[in-house]
Amino acid sequence: MIAAYTVWAHGIMATLTLASLIYLFFKKPSANLRAIRLYFNWFLFFFLYNLFLILPLVIFDRLNLITGIFFNTALLFLAIGAWYAFQVGLNLMAVRATLFKLFSTIYLFGVLFATVLYFIFPEVPRVTSDGKWILWYSNQPVSLFYSLLLAPAGWLFVVAIFKGWTSLKSRLLKTRACFFGFSGFILPFAAFYYFCSKSATDIYLSFSLIFLALVSFLIGNVVLGFFIKHKIT
Repeated sequence: MIAAYTVWAHGIMATLTLASLIYLFFKKPSANLRAIRLYFNWFLFFFLYNLFLILPLVIFDRLNLITGIFFNTALLFLAIGAWYAFQVGLNLMAVRATLFKLFSTIYLFGVLFATVLYFIFPEVPRVTSDGKWILWYSNQPVSLFYSLLLAPAGWLFVVAIFKGWTSLKSRLLKTRACFFGFSGFILPFAAFYYFCSKSATDIYLSFSLIFLALVSFLIGNVVLGFFIKHKIT
C-alpha cells in the first residue's frame, strides 16, 4: 500500500458517501423523484471518485504514470458528480426546462474541458516527505482552473437551499437546510486546497473540510431525514 493516510482518508470519504447513497436508494418515492435521482447520481460519482483514488494505491507498489491516469479518471467522475450537483441546484431553483438544459450543458462542457487538460498534461504523482500523503498533480494553473469550475456547483446549491428558506415551515427542515448549505459552501474550498496542494498541511486542511462537509450532509440527509420522515419535531 502506498501512502496509507491517503488510502484511509479516501476510504472514510467513500464510506460516508456510501451511507448517503444507501439512504437515497431505499428512500421511498416522493413527488420530487427527479431531485432524488440527481442527489443519488451526485453521490454515486463522488463515491467512484474516491474509489479510483484508492485502487492504484492498493494495487501498485510504486507511483507511475498509470497511477496518474487513475487520478485523471477519478477527476472525470468528480466532474460528472459536480455536474449532477449543479443540476440539483438548478432543480431547487425551479429553473425553466430550456434554461436548465442550457446552463447544465454549458457547465458540463466546462468541467469536462478542465478534466481533459489533466489527460493532455499527465504527471506521475509524488509522495510527501513523511510518506503518508500523495501530491497528485503539480501543475497549479490546471488544478486551479479545475477547482474554480467545481465551485459553482457547490455554491449554486447553497443559494438554492436558502432561496426556499422562507417556505420551510418546520424547524427540522430549516435545520436540515443549514446542514446542507454548510456542506455545499465548504466543499469548493476543500477541492481547492486538495487539488492545488503543495504540502501535507494543505492536504490536512482539505480533508478536514471534506469530512466536515460529508458529516454535515450525512446528518441532514440521514439523521434529520429520519426525524422528518417520522414527523418527530
